[in-house]
Amino acid sequence: EIISQIKDLRRRGKEFLDFVTKDGDSASNPSFIRWDLISKADVHIVHILVKYIDFNLRSPQRQLRLERIFKYGYQCSIPDMVRQETISKFISMDICSEVEWYKFLHFAWPEASTFMDVGANKGYLGSLFLTLWGGSGLQSSPAQLYEVATKMEAWKTSRNPKGYCKDGDHYGVSMFCPTGIKRDEKTGHCGAFNPNTRVFSLDGSSYLTQTLTSIIHHFPPYRHSDGNVYRASDMWRYQNFAVSDVHGTARFTKQTKERNPGFEGGSIRSSSVQQLSPAKQSPQSSEEEEVPMVFVDYFMEKNNITKVDLLKIDTEGNDNKVLRGAKLALARSIGMFAFEGGKGVSFSKEMITSLDKIGYSCYSTSRAGLFKWNGGCMPERFMGGFAAKDKGNIFCINRRRAPLAAFAYDALIFPAMIDLLADPEFVSLLSDDEKKELRGLHIAANTTLGAKSAAEVQTSIEPSMFFPSYVNIRGFCKPWPSC
Repeated sequence: EIISQIKDLRRRGKEFLDFVTKDGDSASNPSFIRWDLISKADVHIVHILVKYIDFNLRSPQRQLRLERIFKYGYQCSIPDMVRQETISKFISMDICSEVEWYKFLHFAWPEASTFMDVGANKGYLGSLFLTLWGGSGLQSSPAQLYEVATKMEAWKTSRNPKGYCKDGDHYGVSMFCPTGIKRDEKTGHCGAFNPNTRVFSLDGSSYLTQTLTSIIHHFPPYRHSDGNVYRASDMWRYQNFAVSDVHGTARFTKQTKERNPGFEGGSIRSSSVQQLSPAKQSPQSSEEEEVPMVFVDYFMEKNNITKVDLLKIDTEGNDNKVLRGAKLALARSIGMFAFEGGKGVSFSKEMITSLDKIGYSCYSTSRAGLFKWNGGCMPERFMGGFAAKDKGNIFCINRRRAPLAAFAYDALIFPAMIDLLADPEFVSLLSDDEKKELRGLHIAANTTLGAKSAAEVQTSIEPSMFFPSYVNIRGFCKPWPSC
């Protein structure tokens, strides 16, 4: 059964790669190979996954290894850990490397249907979830949200109208499209639709809540082939709540159309539990507003939400409190959660170990692959409090609730890529051009790292795995369309 699921994942990947390459070779990109539609990073991720699965299905012994990874997660050796640390010196953990990894989650786990976006801000990721899992026919992608917001002049005075990471450029074109469902030949959009998709967006700004609610209701109705008419507003709710680890009230950064609209730094300034008198707090400033405050477990109970497939958190340093307030959900009903590895957030060894015990494998994102936190892959000195936004987005996937997704992410960690490339049998299967490129990159790695011997090169990075010729991903590349 496990191998059957892995083969099905490979089939999805090959169908995607067949679609993006059907009109020519890698030198001539079709119209939908664009940063905001199907990016080269999307192609790179699926390409590496298919190669990894293909090779490891070649023998019963390798298949047993795939089954172990599927059940228990990838376990790193000490050399694996050293290699991953070496790679981190050249390829950055990137907070703006997120859209492609959410698209990859949809590729590996299209059955997900319930999403909670905590610290929703301008709503771009909420709209991405609705577009990927709900369907592009809803016309509610981040780029379409930005278009409506622009007409309303909602972000006119914002310093980042499309978001810090330019998420507002994306049209949410999926990597996965079910067999038998057509893709648009120009944009790559898949015609699949799931009316059971639900997105709950929570933010402490009343201005953002009012604005996004209005935008969501502006999206046009979608008439499905089943004869029914669906609206984004039936599937996506944006609500005014600050989120922490207690129920009460909070003073939140105040935003208006003229001042700080969609400000990424909006956060809880102070809070009080429900039992305390507001009089015990200091006077409220003009830069704050008082809003209701909830925690995830409480919100789920009050709204009869029995499971959350994806919990996304971005609360400007308050992420640990949000996770504490989701203790029951994490243990019972969350399939995957994501938070920002930035200033004010801590990811300690104890936290990583406790999450591993209840089934979570955790990863930091980059443009070229994933850094794994558990399974002996990350040195302890990387753990603890983060000083800046230097640990990327941290994705934690539950191996019990989303086992195929956890396996897929494990296949894209740098130790797994290196392990594959170091296998002589795999290298023997490469084309002459790939072998030539590999030799050149071995020399480059040797020179860059100052390695003095073949043994030193063997324990260092193998960059050709991350940079297939038609992808050309650059380390430390900011996610602007020019990349």
